[in-house]
Amino acid sequence: MFLNRLNALKPQLTLFGAFMATVGIVGYVHYAHELERYRLKAGVARDLERQSIKRLQRDEEFTKYV
Repeated sequence: MFLNRLNALKPQLTLFGAFMATVGIVGYVHYAHELERYRLKAGVARDLERQSIKRLQRDEEFTKYV
């Protein structure tokens, strides 16, 4: 009796395991994509800040010699 129940439960456990693995993979891919987008936006912000600092330094040096 117990063995019959176990044999009937195996396909359900397999399907549940496959479902959980799929959910985990989709969740990880979503998380990784959001993290990558955040890092790209942060990189652009750093580049803009760096460019503005260089522009200010260049303007200060230009006004020194004028």
